[in-house]
Amino acid sequence: QSSIANLGALVGERSEHGAAADAQVDVLPPPEERIETFFIRVPFLGNWHSRRAIVTEKYLFLAPKDADTVMDSIDLKDIDFVLEMSKVNSEIDKLKYENAIMVSTASEGRNGGRTYYLKAATAEEASKIASDLHMFSKRARRKALSKKKLLYIQYGARKVFDSIYFQLASALLILMNFMTGIADAQTPELLTDEHGNLTARGVTSAQMNIMFAYVFIFELAFNIFANWRHRFLKNGWNWLDVVIVSISMVDLIISSVPDMLVKLMRAIRVIRLFGRVKALSKMVSAVTASIVPMLNAFIILLIILGIYAILGTNLFADEADESFGVFSRAFVTMFKVAGGDPWPESLRLVEEDGTMNLAACLYMCTFTVIACWISLEVSVAVLLDNFVAASLRMEKKEQEERIKERKRMTDFRSPLEPLLARLTASFVDEEDLEQRLKSLYEVSQFELPIPHQSGQMFMIIFDSF
Repeated sequence: QSSIANLGALVGERSEHGAAADAQVDVLPPPEERIETFFIRVPFLGNWHSRRAIVTEKYLFLAPKDADTVMDSIDLKDIDFVLEMSKVNSEIDKLKYENAIMVSTASEGRNGGRTYYLKAATAEEASKIASDLHMFSKRARRKALSKKKLLYIQYGARKVFDSIYFQLASALLILMNFMTGIADAQTPELLTDEHGNLTARGVTSAQMNIMFAYVFIFELAFNIFANWRHRFLKNGWNWLDVVIVSISMVDLIISSVPDMLVKLMRAIRVIRLFGRVKALSKMVSAVTASIVPMLNAFIILLIILGIYAILGTNLFADEADESFGVFSRAFVTMFKVAGGDPWPESLRLVEEDGTMNLAACLYMCTFTVIACWISLEVSVAVLLDNFVAASLRMEKKEQEERIKERKRMTDFRSPLEPLLARLTASFVDEEDLEQRLKSLYEVSQFELPIPHQSGQMFMIIFDSF
């Protein structure tokens, strides 16, 4: 019952309708929406005060006996249980709460787990009120469950999808598919015979690829259901999954898909592993975030390569036509040299008579210093700097999200709770605390321009202490 009562908090009902609901419970509902009205008393500062209780489909309202001001409201679907105090074991409680009922609310609901005591005029009336409230709360929970059943199932599916066991199983399947592709690429001659027909090994490999395709299709469908809509669409790894799995589906449906495309798709399935392993995902995301800032360094390096390619074409086209005959060949040559390849043999640094080719030596030395030792190292330094900065930003963002989650779990459920926290940290003894609360209540009732329902709020505060 508690899980069903907390359904609104689980599926995010308050995020969609919470503001409207909170605005509605500040005023009494019109007569046509009232299901039942009864008169009770509630405890405050050691005395019982008369109240009018009004039941609607969603709420139990507590109001003054002769006024239409809402002093408090209870969400019916958040009621955990209703207990007649005459049935408790403690004789003291039976005497203190004679003809009273206890209404306990869910801690995750809008009433914050508060307990309410409602006292009727007779034991028979208390029993009837308890029975009616139990029936109304059960009906409200059933109605909320029928409206939010799909979201409730989706919440459970999301918990399963985000679990370490599901992610581990998914990663293992991706690795198994990758190992199958390695085995096929290592021994392609075992997949077909001399006539081009599939061998037993080839048939097994094809069946395994079909199995993996169906498994990944199911995984993607489960991911879409569990995280739809914003959680799924804002994750770039999910878009990569959609592309890869879509190609798999095309391969299953259409037999005329080019073989090269199918092999490419099977090879890149392992990229999905980056989205499953958190450490790999963070690393790839940091590298991706570092690419844009370092484009300036890459552009400078490409300009240097282009300048030296033009110089090489003008200076060495006759003696080294293979490497510097035209700009394109000269550019590729300089790119390979910048990447660590040896200097092209067609361009001799030492002539046949033993003299130095000064132009070639000066060309090679300046290019090595400017392009390889300076520009390339600067590009790597920029990449590392932005990689570290991106990693720190991601860690900070994750930390902020964890703080927000902890704050959401422990957030104040009432604007008065910061004041209560200060009171509990500074009072001397119970008498001092009681006197402070009474003084605060008197000031709020007679000196401050705040609504009349503050009296009920302070009654709840006083009872909680």
